[in-house]
Amino acid sequence: MRKFIFLCILVYGMVFGAFSVSAQEMLRVGLESVCNHVQQVNIGNNKISIGISADGNFISDAVIEGTQLNVKPLNGGYIISGVFNDFISASQYLKNSNKVNSVPVFLGLNKWSIADLSGGGNVGANAVIIYDGSNPIMISDCEYMLQIKGYDDTIINSKKYRGVIELYKSANSITAVNVIDIEEYLYGVVASEMPFSWHIEALKAQATAARSYAVSMIEKHKEKGYDVCDTVDCQVYKGIEGEEETVKTAVNETKGKLIYYDNQVINAVFFSSSGGSTAAAEDVWGTSFEYLKPVKEINENEAKEWTRTFTYLEISQILSRNNINIGNIENIFISETDKYSRVNALTIKGTEGEKILKNEEVRTFFSSTIGGSLDSRNFVIGGVSSVSQSNTLNALSENASEFVKLADVYVADVNNKPQNISSKSIYVLGQEGQKEYNVNNISVTVDKVIPNNTLVISGKGWGHGVGMSQFGAKGMAEAGHSYIEILKYYYTNVEVM
Repeated sequence: MRKFIFLCILVYGMVFGAFSVSAQEMLRVGLESVCNHVQQVNIGNNKISIGISADGNFISDAVIEGTQLNVKPLNGGYIISGVFNDFISASQYLKNSNKVNSVPVFLGLNKWSIADLSGGGNVGANAVIIYDGSNPIMISDCEYMLQIKGYDDTIINSKKYRGVIELYKSANSITAVNVIDIEEYLYGVVASEMPFSWHIEALKAQATAARSYAVSMIEKHKEKGYDVCDTVDCQVYKGIEGEEETVKTAVNETKGKLIYYDNQVINAVFFSSSGGSTAAAEDVWGTSFEYLKPVKEINENEAKEWTRTFTYLEISQILSRNNINIGNIENIFISETDKYSRVNALTIKGTEGEKILKNEEVRTFFSSTIGGSLDSRNFVIGGVSSVSQSNTLNALSENASEFVKLADVYVADVNNKPQNISSKSIYVLGQEGQKEYNVNNISVTVDKVIPNNTLVISGKGWGHGVGMSQFGAKGMAEAGHSYIEILKYYYTNVEVM
């Protein structure tokens, strides 16, 4: 069980809740997509509890009511009075003393005081103030940060959340953290990452992968005061609005299940579709993991197909923006692939040198263009000549044996329109490069050709390609595989328990 021990700790000017961990049951999720470093957080509930978390449970200390509750960072306040046992006693003291510009201060469980907002500055660095409209109600100060909870759910900037919401001041703004049971967190994650209408075994595979990923990333945002965030930087988490009954079933039926390699919970990364095979982690991020090795797809039947076209001028402009000078571009070709033909290196050859794009740079090099990064590294270069391509490949089979693998055939130096060609050069693209052949004795009809000084990339798949293919998981589930079989196929030599 994960036990929470909230302390007042100053780290680089920010105060965080520290905790010890004996097993992963609770998560602290930074709500970056909703209210990351904002000047005001709106609370949609008319009645909220103020309290603390202890042993994973929320303990209410006060009830606050209002029609327009909001929280802002406190920029000055001076504690002026003694200690009260509860919010009501502190409020009654203010009423009887007729003090102006003063509010109760929450100092911890059953520990309240009074602060004057007109001057001074001995209120804690993480202090925030709750208003009803423009009327100040109370301050939350160290020793415990402000934690709030609605009676059914908690509404923060129009979004509903289970669990507890923690609000603290950082860099003179408000940061919101959802303290939530990991299984309830997954309710709001799985349907945000995979369509809830998919086969239950695919959803169970996604739930288990998402749970494992969250546990493995537990300290990713430690310096910000939470475990994971709610964006694509970690996993998309939409709170209650992201929940679906099929997802709840998938999460509940895999409750507590994690993926292990060598007795350690794995970094269970996933992506949309590969288009034929997954990728090794080292070919994407440069770091090898024994459980993130490439596998050939067996049931991925719906991989995205895509085509991108770039002029040499566009590519020259990208090189220039990155202070790379190779002269005029002469040729662009695939110079390295993995064993399943995913592109590991793309060479741009110029009159004064060359630029070799390696691994994930193959995709991200094009990020500044209108279409952004390439959808995957599973692609070939050149126009596709449909029926005529097979004839051309047969005719060139003897010469093509010079290449490890023949990838494509295309026409160069022609107008960009379908036509018959004869006595012209055809370029054969192979795994180790490309070569020009004269085809005097071959007449070919092409339905797609490449204008001069143009790069055409035709590919399949969507995403980095490492770990579990979601469309592959869908296909495997529909073919009768269990979620454990799916996970053990995509993550090498792992155990699910």
